[in-house]
Formats: sequence, C-alpha cells, structure tokens
Amino acid sequence: MEKHGAIMLVFRDDTVLLQLREDFRVWAFPGGGVEHGERWQDAAVRETFEETGLIVRFEREVGAYTRPNYSPGLVVHAAVGRLEGGEIRLDPHECVAADWFPVNALPRRLLPGTRVYLADALAGGPPVTREIDMPRWQGVLWRIGFRLRDLRNAIFRRG
Repeated sequence: MEKHGAIMLVFRDDTVLLQLREDFRVWAFPGGGVEHGERWQDAAVRETFEETGLIVRFEREVGAYTRPNYSPGLVVHAAVGRLEGGEIRLDPHECVAADWFPVNALPRRLLPGTRVYLADALAGGPPVTREIDMPRWQGVLWRIGFRLRDLRNAIFRRG
C-alpha cells in the first residue's frame, strides 16, 4: 500500500528554513506523514507548525517524489509555504535546531532529496513527478536507521 508524506519549503528573503532532525542529525525541510483522511497540503502545514512552531500557509505544489532505494512505497509531496507568523519553537522529539540558510549555502549533512526539492522549488515551474535515486546500499542503511528509530520510539513511547 502506498503511503504519503509531505514537506514544506518556507522561504524568507534569499533563505530557506531547515530543521536539524533529532533522529539522524541531518538537516531537512519540516514534514512528515499524511494522516488518514488528511490532504497532503494540510499535512505539510500541520507538520511545519508541530515541528517548528511557525505558522505557514500553503502557496504552491512543487512536486511528488518517490525514493525506491530509500523509502519504497512512499510518495513525498513537496510544497512551498508562505510564512504567516509564529516563532521558532522546537519539538525536541522531532528536531533539535531550526535555522534559515542561504539557498546557495546549505549545510553538508542533508536528508536525501533535500537539494532536489529545493532546486525544483526554485525553478518555479509546474509540479514535477520525480524519482530520487541513490545507491541501493545507501538506501538499505537509511531504512535500517528508520527501523531502529521506530523501535527506540516504541520502547520509550515517543512520537
């Protein structure tokens, strides 16, 4: 069964919002799973608020992405959102930092696909459908990491 996730790209001047994930200590756009009956656009807005404390409004779709070697069966929907208010207030179970980075000077440690999402958002064209490729061994390591994270969260009743 296909699962859906949603991420939000929020721009301020020539910078973009990234969060440092608690689980893998990599930078990524705010986002998460789409709940049953929820539109992916609403999930992107909700996840951004839950993880960062920032209020955003959905502005436009960037694209739908699959990552067969990384998260098979998952479609990630990317959106651009307009910052409406709020202050950065982190959920420590989700992320340990959030900051604005120049779009041409992102940190090195990024969640796979982050640069692709950003490039497509900056291109400003119609929504894309794209497969994000990575070596199979790298995808296996990421999947093992996610399973270990889920096990840790279940043991400690987090997330």
